[in-house]
Amino acid sequence: MIIRAYLDESGSHAGSKHLVVGGYVGRLGQWGAFDKAWRRFIGRAQIGYLHTKEAKSGRGQFKNRPLDVRREFLVQAERLANKHLAFRLFVTLDLAEFERFYVADRASAQIHFDSAYGLCVRGCLSVLPQAIKKSMGVDTPRIELYMEDGHANLGDAARIFADFRRIDGEMFKQITFAGKTTPGLQIADAITFAAHQAAKRGEARVLELEHVDELPPLDRREHGKCPLVAMRLTEATLRAFRERALADVERRREWWRSSRSDD
Repeated sequence: MIIRAYLDESGSHAGSKHLVVGGYVGRLGQWGAFDKAWRRFIGRAQIGYLHTKEAKSGRGQFKNRPLDVRREFLVQAERLANKHLAFRLFVTLDLAEFERFYVADRASAQIHFDSAYGLCVRGCLSVLPQAIKKSMGVDTPRIELYMEDGHANLGDAARIFADFRRIDGEMFKQITFAGKTTPGLQIADAITFAAHQAAKRGEARVLELEHVDELPPLDRREHGKCPLVAMRLTEATLRAFRERALADVERRREWWRSSRSDD
């Protein structure tokens, strides 16, 4: 069964202390129904697309719209996604911890470490199969990933998805980069913006990524909302990702030395 995830990021701007990557996940039929409903919803609001920061601040397309109108718009947007889609997902990264425990002392500067954005994408892809199983009852999904085109570290997302394809090419089928007016990316923007604001306030309730196997069954009936899988990249996870990157480089070096000796 094809399962599609639309992921966006929040917190990549200068001075940010946290980065969030996340979005919504669903079957193709669920996304088809959502897309149609979303386009009608946006049309009634007389805007081109949702940019959550504009809706929150009253700028851009939301200029001169009262605060209560903007708040209700975002509430209705979330309800629409909850009605049609399977579950929500986001991964949060403390950027100071990223520098301390993953990039570390930069003694291995020749190593191509993931960017903070890339590491959050890696975290999302790591948790997706388990979350799909717990929420949707699908053991062997065929995952299609959609992300916004034009991000500075877009190449990292493509490279990391290729890593997962090498491990399981049947499960991780393809990655596509689309414009920010894509309905799935608009609603992904909403959840990552909210998660980033919660992280800034210290209010985010998350599960450490290394405990993903402890995810309970995800019941979409609770509170009438999509289940939420909220994960955090901890010190232990960051160190493990770093060691894995170093081990991968050492394996490539060993292969190169072996091929040279064969010559």
